[in-house]
Parts: sequence; structure tokens; C-alpha cells
Amino acid sequence: MQPIAQTPSSRTADGDRANDRADDRADDPADDPADDHLADCLDDHVVRGSGFIRAGDSNRRGGPNRARGRRIGGDPVPVRIIHLAGSEAAIGEQHGRILRGIGGYEAAYSYYPSLPGRLLAAGGGRAAHLATDLARPVFDRLLARLAAARPADLAARTQAFARALGQSAEEARFLVVMDLFQNVVGLAGRMGLGPFSRRVAHAAPPSCSSLAVWGAASVDGRLRHARNFDFPGVGIWEEAPAVVFCTPDEGVRYGFVTTVGADTVGVTCFNEAGICLSAHTRFHRDVSFRAASVVDVGHLIVREARCLDDAIRIARAHPTASTWGLLVSSASEGRAVVIETTAKAVEVVEAGAGDEFAASTNRYRTPSLQAGEVSPAPAWIVNSDGRYQTLERTARAGAASGGLTAQNLQALLGSHICPEVPGHERGGGGTLAMAIGVQS
Repeated sequence: MQPIAQTPSSRTADGDRANDRADDRADDPADDPADDHLADCLDDHVVRGSGFIRAGDSNRRGGPNRARGRRIGGDPVPVRIIHLAGSEAAIGEQHGRILRGIGGYEAAYSYYPSLPGRLLAAGGGRAAHLATDLARPVFDRLLARLAAARPADLAARTQAFARALGQSAEEARFLVVMDLFQNVVGLAGRMGLGPFSRRVAHAAPPSCSSLAVWGAASVDGRLRHARNFDFPGVGIWEEAPAVVFCTPDEGVRYGFVTTVGADTVGVTCFNEAGICLSAHTRFHRDVSFRAASVVDVGHLIVREARCLDDAIRIARAHPTASTWGLLVSSASEGRAVVIETTAKAVEVVEAGAGDEFAASTNRYRTPSLQAGEVSPAPAWIVNSDGRYQTLERTARAGAASGGLTAQNLQALLGSHICPEVPGHERGGGGTLAMAIGVQS
């Protein structure tokens, strides 16, 4: 196995000493006890199922700073383990400098600036491509608005990351591209542009699924959080997986799961207080281009929250520009909730009476938010609801039969269970394993 990460760990404001010591830390990554603690959080709290991450193979208990994973259905690939520390800007600079040194970031970094055009023109023929070209200046202005609404310290981090990679800081605006994509679908729904909304959504069908279990639904009563991340970029994202640990000057130490080339904290993340968060696309008419992006709201939660009430408070203090479902679990409290957001509302979905699980796919569970929900196509409703039904049925069956193990959750995430006919499998359509899956 080849060493696969440099690991700056010194807590400095400018990150220089941290980078100077990177090679030394790669040789002996066990110096900081926090490494063990955060790795334990990954092992004990976050289940990475049918895809490629097995956190127990990472740099814990004095082992080498390396991990190996597996492409879904493919050969093992290295998982890069990266440690960063300091101010947000220093962390961004360190992350960019490390990736520039080890390489492999180019595919992901260059893909996402072109994503809006790819999504909006997909499947629409010459006319759609022409319309997209004409609309590109509008998209650029909307991206600029979203970027301008970011918290100053997090925007500075993204800009420092870009500069350290030798790129323009202007490209930092593409970090909010998924908020733009979802907002375009929401606006199309508000304006009655059904065919356009369907075409855009079909270009990247949202299909993330998460399940957290505890109590009777978990084999030993402990909280487990399982997550499928389905995202445009198959062939890029899963080819260079990374787990990044951060020790900020202020806040809780945290980590996030990503790909080499993407400094996207708030999508799949966890912290030393036992908080874990996974984000899921929603479509709704209530959107904004002058509010926080999901990567920033998730970032603030994982950096600052020590309990579920903290996570809910932070979400309400930072309304999202777009429409999301955040499954947030707390190991210390032994339970989870789903925080559902639009640009105008934040609602919390608790576990049902007698249930000891929380599940999230891509449709709102809050009745007041369902009223303004956009459904790009009937098949999309069937897909999302089918996946939710499978998660719910599995959790309840587990609670009745001694509880689910980590292996049960791993198998579930990679399954092709037919939601309408339990016990049978099919290739696609409402199954948890999807062709667009990039991490699990």
C-alpha cells in the first residue's frame, strides 16, 4: 500500500509550519490523540456502506496514514486522509497546497464549473444548448449572488483553496452550483415550465438516501448513520475519495467525506461531539439567490453544534438559498432528526411514535412544505418515495428482530430491493443502489 496523504497538523494561523511538517506527520500520524477520537467517530458512528470507505483502515492507533476503499463493484482505490488546522482561510490554503502537491484534483476541480451548462442543456438538443448559451450570463449573475451571500470566513477559505491550487479565486463561486441547479428547477416549477423542469432534473436525478437507527432498531442500541451520496460526476467523484479532518481555531474539530479537488464540508460530515450530517436534495418553489448555500449551513452545523438543538438553532439562524433535507444525528443523545429547509422555512421531522430511526430521501415529510413542493416528473415521486419506503420498512423490521448491524446497513445501501414487492430485486426505479451513486 502506498502512502497517500500529507497531513499538516500544527495549529497555526497561517498554516506555514503545518505544511512544513506535513512529510513528518505522514511518517508518524499518531502524534495527536484527536486523530484517534475522530477516527473512532467514523468507525463507531458513521457507516459507509456499499461503496468504498472503510474508516477503520485509516490512520488510527499508530498505523500508516493511508486507507483503501473500493469502487462500487470495482477494484480497490486509495482513500486520501488529510489533516488541516488553523483559521478557515489557513485550512483552505493548506488543503489546496496539499492537493497541488499530490495531484489528482484536476478532474473534479475542472468538471464543476461546467456543471450548470451540462445540467441545463442535457437531453434538450440543439435548441436547449442555444438557450443555455444565451442564459449563461444570467446563470453567472445568479452564482455571483449566491457566492456574495456566503459567510465571509467560509468564502475566504474557498478562495484560499482555489489560489493554492493555482486557480482564480473567482472560481470559488462554483461551490454553490447545486443550490443554483435546485433553484432553477424550483423557479421552473413556480413559473409552470414543467417540461424544462423535468429535463433539468432528469440530467441529475436526485437520489441520495440516508438512514439513522438507534435503540431497538440498532443491534446494540447504539446510533448508526448510513448514507448513499448520489451526485453528478460519476467517473470523477468516486475515483479519488478523501476524508479530511479539520481542527479550526474556533469551534469543534470535525471531518468530512469528499473527493480530491472538492473542499465541500457541509455535504457529508461529522464532528468530535458526535454530530453527523448528510444533505439531500429537495425541490420547492420557495428559493432565493441571496441566502446561505447548503455547503455553508452544513459546515456551520458541524463546526459549531454539540447537540441536535444546536444544529436546529444554526439552521434557523442561517436560512438556505435552496431546498434541502439534512439528516442530523447525535451520538451523545442517541437519536437523529431531519431538518427540512426552503428559503422561507425551516422545519424539523422527529422520529414517529414508537420508531427509533430517521430516514431521508428527496421529498419533504413536513405537510406545510409539501404544499409548495416541485415534482419534476411522476417517476421521480415514485423513485424517492420507494427508497424511503424501503428504508422505513427495513428499520422497523430490524427493530422487531433484534436490531440492525453495520453490515445490515451496508447491504441495505447497496441493495436493489423492490419497494412494491419486498423480497424481490430489480435493476432500478426506487432502489437504494442507483447508477448516479458516487459514495456510500
